[in-house]
Formats: sequence, structure tokens, C-alpha cells
Amino acid sequence: DIFQASCPDIEEGAFFPPTLITGLQSASRLVQEEIFGPVLPVLTVSSCDEAISIVNGKEKPLAVYVFAPSPVVDHVMASTSSGAVVVGDVMMHKGNPELPFGGIGGSGMGRLHGISGFEEFSNLRAVMNRPLTMPSPMRLPVEPALAKVAWTYANLSPKFLRTMGRAGKVLALLALVFVARRIARWRSAI
Repeated sequence: DIFQASCPDIEEGAFFPPTLITGLQSASRLVQEEIFGPVLPVLTVSSCDEAISIVNGKEKPLAVYVFAPSPVVDHVMASTSSGAVVVGDVMMHKGNPELPFGGIGGSGMGRLHGISGFEEFSNLRAVMNRPLTMPSPMRLPVEPALAKVAWTYANLSPKFLRTMGRAGKVLALLALVFVARRIARWRSAI
């Protein structure tokens, strides 16, 4: 069955009216192909799992539109993979600048809109700058509190360390270890 809206005020051939097509099988070309137009093929299924099976039997879609109660929505989201899921509406996610818009695999790679779009088209580069010196035995401590002490000690200004002398450096390190252990005990008590 084909249901088509009529629009008598529009010139012939300049407009394709919204069209709903029912009674199709999942093997139908209208169901298999991606449609860029106001045509909606409607499949009748006997269960939610059958619908999920049809979705998962094809390439990942740009979006999955679900019109169902929350438990069904949760089941569909857990059982399918798509660029987006819209509950109770269609295409509204495309117009929301805060939501990332994009697909997976054949439905498109990448994301547009907001911070996701900015990050997609940016090159986030990690830079680690370590001095070319012999590694200290404190560089790989196991205990988190000691790791913080080692980081603090390693990041003290070289000028400050030169003025402290050997005894001052040892005392500073011991003080940092003492403070770190106190903080660790205090956190574990909370």
C-alpha cells in the first residue's frame, strides 16, 4: 500500500510528496537501500528482537529511531550500534548543536557539531618533554603517595636545589614523604 500526501498548489514535477509505503518484506529494495527523500518504508515485525535482527543484518545506520517504552528503548540501544539513537522523534538530533552528529562505517565516519566537531577536525597532540638525564630511582614508585612526592621533588627548581645542599635535599625529601603518607592515611580514613 502507498500513502502519499497531496499538494495541489505546487507545480507538477517540482515536488515529491511525503510517501508512506507499507506491506514490504525485509528483502525489498526499498528496505535495503538508503533513501534520500520523503519516502518511508514501513515493515511489520512480530517482536522487538526481530526488528533488532533486521537492523543488525545491515550496515550500521546513521540513526535508530525508537518509538517505545523505556525498557524497550534500553534493549534496542544495548543491542544495536548506530551513529545516534532518537527516542520518540526523527531527525531532531541533527538540529541540536550540542549533540555530535555522524555515523559509523558505511553511514559515515566522524562527528559534526559542538565540541565533538571541533575535536574531530583538530589535531590533538600530546607533548612530553623530559630532561636528558639519568633516571632517578624515584621515577617509578609503586605507592601513589610516594609517586606524588617523587613528582614534587623532581619538579623543584634546580636553583632552589643547588642552594639547599645535600642535607637540605634529604630533609626536604623526608618532609615530602611524611606529608604524603599523612595525606594518604587521611584519605583512607574518609
